[in-house]
This record gives sequence, structure tokens and C-alpha cells, in this order.
Amino acid sequence: MKSFYFRLLPFVVIIAASCASSGSVQSKLTSITDTVAIKHISPQVIKPRKVKLFFVHPHATRLTAALFVPGRPGSELYEQIYNDLKRLYSFRKYKPLWIHDRGPKPVFNELIRQWNMAESHGMDKEDYYFSTLLERVESLSFLDASVAELIQLDLDITANYLLFNYHIVNGRISPDKLNGHWFSDRKPIDLAKWLSTVNKPSTSTRYFNRLLPKRTEYKQMVAYLSFYRKIEKRGGWPGIPYKMLK
Repeated sequence: MKSFYFRLLPFVVIIAASCASSGSVQSKLTSITDTVAIKHISPQVIKPRKVKLFFVHPHATRLTAALFVPGRPGSELYEQIYNDLKRLYSFRKYKPLWIHDRGPKPVFNELIRQWNMAESHGMDKEDYYFSTLLERVESLSFLDASVAELIQLDLDITANYLLFNYHIVNGRISPDKLNGHWFSDRKPIDLAKWLSTVNKPSTSTRYFNRLLPKRTEYKQMVAYLSFYRKIEKRGGWPGIPYKMLK
């Protein structure tokens, strides 16, 4: 039986898809491409049943609010995540990365593991809407979900994971905003191209490990951070008895 996948087919037929939200009109789907086609394979049938095409308005040239990407349209970080998102799905021939019509793919569990490691690298997973996205995946009835819901969920997860990867590679604070001179000897990493090759947990693990800094100093800082986190969880530094102060 063929596996489920959906594909975004650019430059075909355009139909505006929008919905009212908080008094304003927003596109239901992100303009990653102009067209979205989905093949739905039901476990109970041998032949796939046809599902109508969904289209994206060509003028909705910015990510929807549902993607949670920080910054405003036009900001450097916003535009980078937006462009990488488009390139990533183009590399993948517009196939979904994390989910299919029956639920999350096995690779999504590896993504959860990596997001749970954010604290060990000095970051907060909630900055990437981890709990919100996980709740959406767990509460969604995939077999009853619309094509638009599946597409939007996959996009939302990818956008925030890209942001997490960007911070792993470059840090959350721009060196330009710090005093002194900071230099990086790391070669630029094409996150979109790398992530586009992820199709199972093992490749996701290799991808993530390649992003982590390899310098000894960084590994030492991670180890010390873990040490101090443990002290914090135990209630902080132990008190010094009064008699020992003499």
C-alpha cells in the first residue's frame, strides 16, 4: 500500500483561501507555494480515494501568525526563517516532514527529544512553542483533520524547529549587540538543505549532532551548566554552619 503524502505544486491554479480572525482577514495557509495537492490513503481501502486540491493565495507573501516566528516581516531573522522554510519544502518536493494523515511520523519523536535538550544548551524550549505544538499534535484527530490543518501543523513545527536550529548554530544573541569583538570560525550551514534530507529518526539525530558546536570550550560550558542546574534543582548551594565561619 502506498504511503500517504501531500505535495505542494507551484505555479498551477490559484484560489484565495482566507478566514476571519480577530476582526482581520488572514490566509488559512502559508504562501509556501501556489498549490497544495494531497493523496489520502485510507487503511481500509486498497485504492487511494481522491481529495480535492487546496490552494494558497499568491499575494499572502508572509507567514501566518500561527507559525509563531518572532520578529516582524522585514526583520532579518523573520525573512531568513521564511526563506529557509520555502527552500526546505522545495528541496523535499513539498512532502510533509513530521506528520501524515494517520498521525506524527517516527521522526517527530526524535524532534521532541531534541527540543527537550534545549535547556542543556542554555535555551528554553518554550521559546519555540514546544508545549503548544505538542498539544496540537496530541489533540488532533488526524483521520478527521482537514488537509489545511495537516499542512499548517507541519509548517508550524518546521518553522519553529528551524528557529531552534538557527539558535543552536548562531546563538540567540547577535554578536553585534555585545561589547568587544567576536569571531566565528564555523562555516555557514545551509539549514534548509540539511533538514530537507531528514526522513527518519536516525537521520534526524545525525542532522542535529552536526549542528552542535564541536569546540572543547563549548562542551565544557555545557557540562558546567548541567552541574549548576543540578545544584539549582537541589535547592541551591548548601548552607555553611555558623561554627565553620570562625
